[in-house]
Amino acid sequence: MGCVAGWLLFISEFHKAQDEVNAFYDVREQMQVPPSEIISADGKLLYQVSAERRDYKTLAEIPVVVQHAVLAAEDRRFYQHAGVDPWALLRIMFTGLKEGHATQGGSTLTMQLAKRISSKGERTLTRKIHDMALATAVEQQFSKDQVLELYLNQVYFGAHAYGIAAAADVYFGKDLSELTPSDAAILARCVRRPSFENPFVNLPKSIENRNVVLRTMKEEGYLSQKDYEKALAEKPKLRDKPSDTVRIYRYPYFTSHVLQFLHREHPNIHLEDGGYRIETTLDTGMQEAAEQEVKQFVREHRGQKVTTAAMVLMNADGEILTEVGGASFERNQFNVVSQGRRQPGSSFKPFVYATAFATGKLNSLDDTLSNEKVVYPAEAGRAVYAPKNSNGKYGGSVTVRTAIAYSINIPAVRVGEMVGPGTVVDYAQNVFGFVSPMHAVLSLPLGTNDVNMLEMAQGYSTFMLNGDRATPMIVRKITQITDGEVIADYSPRIFRKILDPRVAGIIDEALRGVVEHGTATYAEGLVPNARGKTGTTQNNTDAWFCGYANGIVGISWIANEHPRKGRTPSYLPMDREVYGGTVTVRLWAAVMKKAIERYGNKFVSVHVDNERKNRDAKDAPSAIPKTTETDPSLGPDEVPLGPTDDAAPLQPGDTPPAQPPTKSDGTDDASPNDVPTVPVNRNPSVAADSGAKDKDQYVEVEVCADSGLKANVYCPETVVRRFKKGTEPKRTCNIHKGGG
Repeated sequence: MGCVAGWLLFISEFHKAQDEVNAFYDVREQMQVPPSEIISADGKLLYQVSAERRDYKTLAEIPVVVQHAVLAAEDRRFYQHAGVDPWALLRIMFTGLKEGHATQGGSTLTMQLAKRISSKGERTLTRKIHDMALATAVEQQFSKDQVLELYLNQVYFGAHAYGIAAAADVYFGKDLSELTPSDAAILARCVRRPSFENPFVNLPKSIENRNVVLRTMKEEGYLSQKDYEKALAEKPKLRDKPSDTVRIYRYPYFTSHVLQFLHREHPNIHLEDGGYRIETTLDTGMQEAAEQEVKQFVREHRGQKVTTAAMVLMNADGEILTEVGGASFERNQFNVVSQGRRQPGSSFKPFVYATAFATGKLNSLDDTLSNEKVVYPAEAGRAVYAPKNSNGKYGGSVTVRTAIAYSINIPAVRVGEMVGPGTVVDYAQNVFGFVSPMHAVLSLPLGTNDVNMLEMAQGYSTFMLNGDRATPMIVRKITQITDGEVIADYSPRIFRKILDPRVAGIIDEALRGVVEHGTATYAEGLVPNARGKTGTTQNNTDAWFCGYANGIVGISWIANEHPRKGRTPSYLPMDREVYGGTVTVRLWAAVMKKAIERYGNKFVSVHVDNERKNRDAKDAPSAIPKTTETDPSLGPDEVPLGPTDDAAPLQPGDTPPAQPPTKSDGTDDASPNDVPTVPVNRNPSVAADSGAKDKDQYVEVEVCADSGLKANVYCPETVVRRFKKGTEPKRTCNIHKGGG
C-alpha cells in the first residue's frame, strides 16, 4: 500500500516538474555570467569579484579521467538509469513512508543537479520525491552528456569554487588538463561535504575519501592496476597558500577608493553579483613607480620619524593617474586620500592670497604687507590669538611675493583679516571647491582646518588651468558586460573661469617663486617649470608639498602615523627638522620627475573627450570623499591655531639667494632691520626654461635655517638650497656656536 502511495506521489510531482525543466535551459547562461571587474586606464585588471568563482567548461574540455572520478564518487550507474535509480527510489519511499521523513541517500547525479537548481533546502519526503520526478523529466529533454556537463560546472567544491575548473585552480593551481587521477579523485569527493572535507580543511580525510574513489574507479575499469597503485602513492600537491578565491585586488589604495565611490554614487550596483565592468583613470605604470618611491622614501626617512607618506597625481582633465594612500596597505588599510582629512598648514595660503586679489584687497605681488607682531584680543567666545613666524623674527614690511615665497605667517594672517575669514571660507568652498567643514577664524590662512588631499589637488588645478577648475575623477565608465548596456559614462567636469584668469596668473607666478628661490628650491631643476607651496603643521605633525608642472597636479603628504585597530590612525610629531620644504618636496620631486618623463607635455591643457561628449556622457561625480557633518562640539576657541611655517629658510638680515648680496660694508651681512626680498620675475615660464637648460650654473649649499648662512656643525636645523653660482652665501653661521 505504501509503495502505491509513493508511486502516486511520484506521478503527481512528475507533472508539476514539467514547468521547472525550463529553468535548466537558463542555467548555463546564468552560470556563465562573468565576474565583475575594475579596469585601469591602460587596460590592466585591478579587481575581480563574483559571488561564486566559476569557469564554465564544455564536457569536451573536461578530461575523461575527471569525468570518471566524479561518476565513481557520485553515480556509477549514471549512464544506465533514466535520472533515478529505481532500487534507490523503492528504498527511500519505503523508509520515508515508514518514518515520515527522508533519511536515506541514493541521489543520482541528475537528482543532485535538480536539487541544486530548484530545491529550497527542504528535507521532506515530498521534496525528495519531487527531486526524483524533476530528474526524470530533465533526462527526457536533455542528453546524459548535457546533464553531466551542467553538473560538473554547477556543483560546489568548497573554498568558493563552483565547478570543476575553478576547483582545480583553487586547490591545485592547475588547468583541468593537468589533473592527475589522484587530483581528480580528491576533487570528486569534495562535493559530499565541501566545507569540511576539502583538502585545505582536512587533508587526511580528503586522502581517505580519494582512496575510496580510486578503488571504485579501478573496479569500474576506469583505472588499470598500475595507474591505481600510482595514484594511491601520490602525495597531493596543493597550492602553497590558499588565496582569496573570489577576488583579485591590485593597487588597493586606488581600488578601495573606487569601491567606496561606487557604494556612494551607485548603491544599487552589487559587484558580487557579477557582470559589471568599471573603467577607471588609473595608470598602473605610474602607480607602480609612485608606490615604489613612497616606500623607498619612508625607508630613507624613518630615522626622522616619518612612517607614512601619500601621493596623488591628477591631470588637467581631473583624472586621477596615481593614488598612493599610505606606505603599506598590508600594514594599515587606512587610505588618507579617500578617507582622511589633515591640516594643510601653509600650503593653504595661496587660496587666501587669491581671495585677496579677487576681491581687490591686493593688486600686485609687489604690494607690501606688515611683518610686525600682532595680537588679536579675545572676542565672541574666542581666545586671544597671537600668530607667530616659525623663525621668531618680525619687523618691517615684505612684499606679497616675498611673503608667499618664504611662507611668512604674519603677512598671511593679516591678509586673511583684511579679506575677512568668512570671505576666505566662501572662496574656498565656492571657487576652489572645498567640501570639508571650515571655521571662519583668523588662523584659517595658516591651514588650521582639516582638508582632503583631493581637495588640495582640485584647488591647485585652478592656478594651473588659468582660472578653470578640474574636478577629481576616478571612474570613466560603467557597463554591463553581458549585454553591453552602459550604466554610466562620465566626462571630465571642468568649471570654466571660476577664478579670474588674472588672479590665477598672479598666484601661478608667486608659486613659481616658491620653487625658484623660496621654501622649495630643492625641486628647481629636477622638475622644470614647477610651481608649488610647502606646508608644515604644528609640532611637525604633517608636512605637505602641493604643486604642478606640465599639466599635472601633484599633492604629497608625510606624517608619523600609528595605526589603531578599528579606528583612524593617530599621528605623532616627526623630527623637528622635517618640513614640507626640506623633506616632503623630495618625494614630490621624485614622483613628478618620473611623471614628466612618462607623459611629457601630454596634459598641458584640458582634453575633454569629445567622443564621450557626443555620447551625452555625464559630468563625472567628484572623487572627493563626502563629509556628513561638522562636529558641533568644536567651538571657535577650540580650533587648532598653531601650524608652523615651513623650513624658515631665509630670515630678516639675510640676502635672498636669487639676487647678488648687498655689500655696503664689504661683508655678506645685511642690515638687521632688513627683511627678505626677491627679484620680480615678469616672465616666470621663460626663467624656468632657462633654468632647466642652465642647471650647471647652480650650486647646492647647506645653510642654517635660522641665519641663512652656510651651516656649521652646531646649527640645529639646516636646509640644502640651490643658488645661482656667485650668489651663494660665503660666510658661515655666526648665531650657533660651540662652547660652554
